[in-house]
Amino acid sequence: MHVLLEILAGLLPSIGIGYLFYRIMRVLLEGDRKERAAYARWQAEHDSAEHDSGGHDSAVGGSGVTGTVTPTEADSRPTAARPENHGASTGD
Repeated sequence: MHVLLEILAGLLPSIGIGYLFYRIMRVLLEGDRKERAAYARWQAEHDSAEHDSGGHDSAVGGSGVTGTVTPTEADSRPTAARPENHGASTGD
């Protein structure tokens, strides 16, 4: 009986850490699942609102956001016009 208690005493910390790991991972995965579901709902609402407003998502457009630049427009601008190249010093 004494040997059995020593074995259990040796395994108990590992079992406890394993249980904590299980609980933490379960909470993280559940939170991720809920966040993905909320994002999907938001995306569906956003897409339906965009569809109802005429499908525009430009600087003039229908989403209500003004002054936005799509990635395609940003990539087509000349390099000199990008903010990171305006008067940047090299720090020498």
